[in-house]
Amino acid sequence: MLRRACDGDYLNRYFAGKVATEAHLQEAITAANPDSELVDHTGLLLTIMADSGGTGITLEHYPPASAVLEAHCEHVGRLEPSVERFVIAAQLAEHLHHPAAERIAWPEGGRERVLSGYLSLLDRDEWCTVARAGLAAGDHRVTWLVEALAPSLGLRAFTVNDE
Repeated sequence: MLRRACDGDYLNRYFAGKVATEAHLQEAITAANPDSELVDHTGLLLTIMADSGGTGITLEHYPPASAVLEAHCEHVGRLEPSVERFVIAAQLAEHLHHPAAERIAWPEGGRERVLSGYLSLLDRDEWCTVARAGLAAGDHRVTWLVEALAPSLGLRAFTVNDE
């Protein structure tokens, strides 16, 4: 259900939280070895919920958000880097910087741990290389990321001094 929901134009901000709930996302992503498709679709769903602006169920109103974010961060870190994974990790890291993320039911130190996990992932050499290649290729997602999120996150992939 989650895979079908994330494909095409089916999923929108209003339904994202409902899909996460009905698809039992928490159980699926917290499993020991979810497949890469599930991890990628989970990331997409989380970014939609983070950016829903109060439409439907947001991350702050999704009870297992902290567990799902933590599991996603852990699992995506085991996968090969891609432009899409880089962009999604950056979007989630940016969301965790916002005061709204404090309203998620986090265990002690959980928000900081997950944020640190995403930032560490985005700082890996191989992930920086993929992001830079996406920018050089004119990928609109990376161009948007550089303009909208990179300055506030201090992403090494886009700093002049690191190249």
